[in-house]
Amino acid sequence: MTKELFIKKTDRIISVNDLNSLQCLSLNTLWNGNKATSQIKILLAHNSTHFFFGGICLHKPYGLTEHPPGSYLERLWEKDVIELFLFSKDQNIYQEFQLAPNKLWWSHAFDDIRKRITKFQKPRIAIQYEEDLFSWRALLIIEKSSLSIPSNNFTHGNLTACIGKEEGSTPREFLSTAILPGEKPNFHQPQEFLPINTNEELESV
Repeated sequence: MTKELFIKKTDRIISVNDLNSLQCLSLNTLWNGNKATSQIKILLAHNSTHFFFGGICLHKPYGLTEHPPGSYLERLWEKDVIELFLFSKDQNIYQEFQLAPNKLWWSHAFDDIRKRITKFQKPRIAIQYEEDLFSWRALLIIEKSSLSIPSNNFTHGNLTACIGKEEGSTPREFLSTAILPGEKPNFHQPQEFLPINTNEELESV
């Protein structure tokens, strides 16, 4: 049976406070399929107008704290970040979303491997964020109508994360729901992304 990426459907508007009470995916495998030690839960859902992409990371935030909250910033993968990739196989275009501590975020669309499309417009989004000494929680709310690719054209996707420090209590790990080939982690492999399933209802836990 083919593994799928579930984007659960809902009628509600989700907030960051809902992450602990809604059905989340445990992102617990490294990019090569090995077991991860990091503890991450990901929420991926949609209603008629928005995508909801959020996560709970159960360790002390490791982020770019020198930047103002809510900044649109590249290279978030240098520290903690969770990532969503959405791919249209028919159009051969994929869009990446990054979400990090301190409400930092980034997105871009690509019409070839790591080749950014021209005239890209940032999607309209809202971010909610909470943290404490031992965890961080973030939610990215994305307006479907502002995406570079019509939302009903997405066919495949992947969830990834770069978590932890090179040295310290939380080891540096690169996680992925799809198993990705190669000797080093490379998340820009849309041909390996998972088929998207948007038909299942989001449930409480």
